[in-house]
Formats: sequence, structure tokens, C-alpha cells
Amino acid sequence: MRVKVDLLREGCVLSEDVYSLTNKPIVRKNTVLESKHIHALKAFLIKEVDIKRETKSGKDILNQDINEEFIEEENLLIEDLYLDAVKKYKKMFFSWQAGAPVNMSLVRELVLPLVEKALDDPLKIMGIYKKCDSEQYFYFQSLAVSLLSAVIAKELKYSQGDINQVALAGFLSDCGMSKINSSIIFKKEMLTEQEFKEIKQHPIYSYKMLKELPSLTEATKLSILQHHEKLDGSGYPLGFKGEQLHPFGKIIAVANIYQAMISPRPYRPRLSPFYTLEVIEKDEFGKLDLTIIKVLKKLFRIYMNGRRVGLSDGTVGKIVFIDEKSVINPLVSLHNTSEVIKISKNGPLKIEEVF
Repeated sequence: MRVKVDLLREGCVLSEDVYSLTNKPIVRKNTVLESKHIHALKAFLIKEVDIKRETKSGKDILNQDINEEFIEEENLLIEDLYLDAVKKYKKMFFSWQAGAPVNMSLVRELVLPLVEKALDDPLKIMGIYKKCDSEQYFYFQSLAVSLLSAVIAKELKYSQGDINQVALAGFLSDCGMSKINSSIIFKKEMLTEQEFKEIKQHPIYSYKMLKELPSLTEATKLSILQHHEKLDGSGYPLGFKGEQLHPFGKIIAVANIYQAMISPRPYRPRLSPFYTLEVIEKDEFGKLDLTIIKVLKKLFRIYMNGRRVGLSDGTVGKIVFIDEKSVINPLVSLHNTSEVIKISKNGPLKIEEVF
């Protein structure tokens, strides 16, 4: 739970390390706060920290006399937090372009509250792509990948610590793009072969920016380097494959491809999530981890069931059933009729939009 330092009381328990301008935390995770800790946080100009819902004595923090201000923080919609975080990420990226190092304290302050919200309501993350602005796609993508990666990691039963590291890796995976000419990154047409060759170097740039940071695990740094690699060795930048790939990187690879396709770009509209999943199942078979794809399909099926959809002939319907063995072929009840049709791979109708 994210809380302003001014609202802290003795007995609150930190749920995450607190960093300032150094690479070592000034107050460590699981510290039971005393007045000296709170004074130290204020002295270092820390504005907010993550604390556990319960105090050391087991009392629910929301039952204390400051509950209204805590509740206001708790009830912020994840969509609002996401849009605010996109703006902050954009400022971070500009600072990296200007040569500033990655400030992990600021990164954690930005990412981890969103992760907490995402894990509480994972289906919100499946629909967060609708908030993406095509002109600002690049900034939306890093956060979307981070949050979807965290949700997948939770479904795979990762520890909270590992979930946080996966989320941080997803968020920072494209920080190396700051070392590439902006005319390439924000180009509104398809990239040339030479431009794409330069883009393929960004995982290496990202890794170099982060490799000396002690607050990131080696696994996290490796997954950032590998987030565009494939199981068959067809990925980039180094052509790693099979057992050489770290599990964190495999998660980010799936989340990155899915979010990139369903989000709008300056040179094309967003692609249908159903079409995207079909492409991933077909074109990425043998290249992406099937266990992770299975988790994505599970989340996809739960999110899509019962949603209104627009079909390729202009009609509107509602998804009434999705078979877990054939997620991209749902049963759709057509609007204002009693007709129910199955969307099949080779059929005349496709789902083009999800409302």
C-alpha cells in the first residue's frame, strides 16, 4: 500500500526497501517504523513509501484515525495511476536521453504501486491497452508490458519478490532506446532494414545502463538483455536460445509481443486481441514458452467472456462462451437476434473490436 510519509505512524511496517540517491536502501523492507525512521525518511525528502496493510501488532492500518487519507490513496483507479505513470515515464526517458543514470528509487516508486493494483485486479490489465494513444505508444508500452508480465508471473506462482523483479525488468527493458536516435524511435512509417538493425541493439544498451545497479538482481538484468530472444534462436540481439533463456525474459517476451500488437501505432491502428492471439499461437509456435502462452490464454479467456464485440461485417455481438482449448474461436450472440455463431479460423466473420 502506497502511503505519504507525512501520514506514517510508529508501528507501520515497510513492504519494500526505500532508496534515495544511493544504490543502498536508507530503510530496509520489513522494518517496523519508529520515530527515528520517519524522521530519516523526511530528512532524505522521501515523499511516499510502501507499507504493509497491517501494523506490527496486527492492526489494520485502515482502521486508524488517518483512514480517510489512506482510503483515498487506495481507491485511485488503476487506469488513473497508469496514465499518470505514463507521463512520469516519459520524463524519465527524456532524462535518460540527456545522459542521466537510471534512478531505481524513482523507478520503484513509479512501478510497484501499479503492480500492487494490477495483482489485485489482473483483468484490468488485460484491458489497459485501450488507454494507449498511438502518438505516445512508446511510453504506454513499457508500463503495459511491466504490468502484464507481473500478472503472468503471479499466475505462475512466483514469489512477490520475483514478481516485482519481473515487473521492473519489463518496465526497464526499453530504457536502452534512449541511446537510439529519436527520429528512428518515433518514426511514423515502417522502419527501414538499417533502422530496424539499430533498434535491435536496444536490449544491449538497456543492459549496459543497468548492469552496475546493485538494486536489480542479475536475473533481472539478464532478462532485460534477453527480452527479444526466442527459444529457437531466431530472436535478437545475441541469438540466445533454449536453456540459455532466463524464465523472466521468457515472460517479458510474450507480454511484449502481445501488448505491441494490440496497441495502436502511428503507422497502423490497434490489432484485434483475437487476431493477435491467433498470430502468437501460429507464428510464434516453437519460439515462445508454451506455459507462458497458456497463462496468457487463461487471462484472455476470463477477460473476454461476456464482452461486447464488433464483427468484421459491422454487426455487434456478445461473447457467451469461450472454450479453453480454442480460445480464439468463441461463441458470439448477435445483437438484437437470438442467433449464436461460432467465430472460426476460416469462417467469414472475425472479431475486429472489443468494447
